[in-house]
Amino acid sequence: MAAAGEHVDGLEPRWPASLAVLLVILLSATLPDKFTVGPPWVFPALEGAILVPLSVTAPHRLVSESMRRRAASIVLIAVVNVANMASLALLVRVIVRGGHLTGHELIFSAAQIWLTNVLLFGPWRPGFIDYLYVSFTNATAFSPTDTMPLSPWAKMLMLVQSLAALITVAIVAARAVNIIS
Repeated sequence: MAAAGEHVDGLEPRWPASLAVLLVILLSATLPDKFTVGPPWVFPALEGAILVPLSVTAPHRLVSESMRRRAASIVLIAVVNVANMASLALLVRVIVRGGHLTGHELIFSAAQIWLTNVLLFGPWRPGFIDYLYVSFTNATAFSPTDTMPLSPWAKMLMLVQSLAALITVAIVAARAVNIIS
């Protein structure tokens, strides 16, 4: 019997990644309205509208997955990324312009955006847990730790993730220190 998240006969269970996307939907649905683009339910609803059919029709990711399912997975990741980057931009804007923000609201919103960033860059292949680990260490160290990206796309994705993590931590830490002092 294979352990959770392990590949069996070319199958990878989709539930770990689906669970991560559900957590991302919960994080974005509970983000304060000032850090969302449009009505706060739009992105979570769109993410759910892509996730549910994908999870129901394909509970396992196949090595030879259809182009439609692969495209749906990529669109889902892109939608989450756009929403999260917009939330980060709005957070930075409020901090830089001196908008009213409590310390708790700042820390919790930044944590939601940072955690979404980590979950977002932990998609699939070779396994969700493998990429989640790489994603977390990249977002924490702002650079690859034990896994170096080889392709230009992987390098650019890790660059985007590190930049988002760095901006989130640096801006929020600077503002939090200012609020506390």
